[in-house]
Amino acid sequence: MKELTNNWFCDGNADFEYKKYVLLAYLQYVNRHFKDTKLYPALGELVNHYRNLNHFIESKNKLVDGFPKRIDGIDPKKLRVIYKRVAKDDNTLENIERLVKYSLPKMKAYLDNGREIYDFIEDNLKLYTVGIVPIRKEEGYLILARKRNDYLVYNYVMSLFSTATDSYRSLQTKFIKSYRKNIINTLPNIKTDLIRSHKNLPNPATYVVESGINIPVKETFLPIAKKMLAAHLMTAEGK
Repeated sequence: MKELTNNWFCDGNADFEYKKYVLLAYLQYVNRHFKDTKLYPALGELVNHYRNLNHFIESKNKLVDGFPKRIDGIDPKKLRVIYKRVAKDDNTLENIERLVKYSLPKMKAYLDNGREIYDFIEDNLKLYTVGIVPIRKEEGYLILARKRNDYLVYNYVMSLFSTATDSYRSLQTKFIKSYRKNIINTLPNIKTDLIRSHKNLPNPATYVVESGINIPVKETFLPIAKKMLAAHLMTAEGK
């Protein structure tokens, strides 16, 4: 079992025992990744599934409180409760509610474990700059300094996205190259080499996230480093 769909708990077979098996298989998959210190995408997916279950409960409760109607089912595509004036309860919905109530504490336990791992790793990461930081920080370089003897360099771009109700920022990265740690490849020299090789960024903001522990790059180091950098940039922007 590798993943769950967003509407896994209300789509297809509504048998409680079957869905329990699906959930537990998924949580085993999550646990294997966490044991290997691979937080993403498993942690992000788990957060979304937990929110979906809570959203279902909240949606159902609001309808029960606001309307003198019995719940008839749910729309699996929109995770929306369907209701009508009937006297007969829907066994399918009862099974879904039972499954949701069973699943929430199970997912919460794994979420707490994932967040503990995240916090431990973040405590072992250090973010700092290389050279003078320019006024324009929306684009530049993110360097991952691994405990091993190398630096991984990424170009980053901070973008603003707006919707009808909200706006948010997204930090995208693209791998550039790696440098071996030695007396020549110091961080200032790496920044100079990047400026010489990429004329479009003559005065780039350059940030380093240094790890004191060995962690997977793709599944853990890079995602957490990006979150740290995004938070730092937004804090700096607000000053």
